[in-house]
Amino acid sequence: METLNTFDIAQTDTQEADALETLNEMKAEFNQVRAKFEEVYSQTRILNKPEGYILDQDHHRHPANQSVNFDWQFTSELMLLQKIDNHFKTRSVLMEGTKTQME
Repeated sequence: METLNTFDIAQTDTQEADALETLNEMKAEFNQVRAKFEEVYSQTRILNKPEGYILDQDHHRHPANQSVNFDWQFTSELMLLQKIDNHFKTRSVLMEGTKTQME
């Protein structure tokens, strides 16, 4: 959230680009931390249900019982990262080198 705020209050293109770069680095770091967490956690738990697995059919809507993979554990993080990805787009601008911009 601090990095998003940094982007919001940026006063130059360079500050905006730096904030967007930090966001990209944070996403990569999240993916690394998640992979390591799943590696350790999977030593005592089955994280992905086998193909054809029938999810619980009762009235309980617990995320762990309604998912075939381990995404449920990271619902809020994944939703935030998706929202950030949808909001910010980066592209290369011809003749100006590489510049980060919002679409």
